[in-house]
Amino acid sequence: MFTIGSAITLAFAILGAKIFKEGALGTVWFLLVIGILVNTIGDVWYYHLEIFGQYDLMHPVNIFWYSSYWLMVYALYRHKKEM
Repeated sequence: MFTIGSAITLAFAILGAKIFKEGALGTVWFLLVIGILVNTIGDVWYYHLEIFGQYDLMHPVNIFWYSSYWLMVYALYRHKKEM
């Protein structure tokens, strides 16, 4: 369920990046798409691990989530700064 939601969010972010591609917010939307893409990859990887019982709190999939959150926060900060 979460992977479907993450994929739908990624699709809308790609659409937004295509719309704002030529504008001043193009870089911001590109960073946002990259952050959501990394989050989606982390979600898919996590649920694969969870199905087979291989996830623990020290697994490297957590790096994907943390880095995606930081990328999205930075993109939103730049969006606010440029508006």
